[in-house]
Amino acid sequence: MENTDRQEFEFDYVGFGTRIGAAIVDILIIVPIVLIIVFMFKDIIIQSKEYSIFFRIIINILLVIYKIFFNVRYGGTPGKLATKIRIINDRGCYITVDKAFLRLLPSLFYTVVSASAKHSVGNDMGIGLSLLLDLIIIFDVSFIAFNDKKRALHDYLAGSYVVTNESLLRRQGSKSKDDIY
Repeated sequence: MENTDRQEFEFDYVGFGTRIGAAIVDILIIVPIVLIIVFMFKDIIIQSKEYSIFFRIIINILLVIYKIFFNVRYGGTPGKLATKIRIINDRGCYITVDKAFLRLLPSLFYTVVSASAKHSVGNDMGIGLSLLLDLIIIFDVSFIAFNDKKRALHDYLAGSYVVTNESLLRRQGSKSKDDIY
């Protein structure tokens, strides 16, 4: 027998524009920090190509940690928090570390391959590879426009959804104790 006391709850899913706004806020936070680090270590960085590559790897690792930490702990990076959106799983909970990592796979792939292309292949080949990678990123985010839950390819990989904080709070307020645990 179906329980009719429970009402089906629908989240307010977030589209491309708000996600871009969140990304801009994150950039405004991250870029000054990176510039300070670059300035502090500029003498080491400009010594050789190897130091430059090593420095890029360190910065990218820090960015991955930043994104995973905030997505798991707070349901989004500071940019998402500022734009009042959250990343959740299909149960309405913040995503786990493994799911946060899966969400990053397309951008990590892009970063690693484009950095490798710049340092190891010829200029024409590197430009062609960069264009191909740009198309992959466009393909990833274009998914948002073509499904009712506004999920990008990386959301499908991680089983995640980007929703308004308001709809998440409404949902949490409507859950019974049994639904939460």
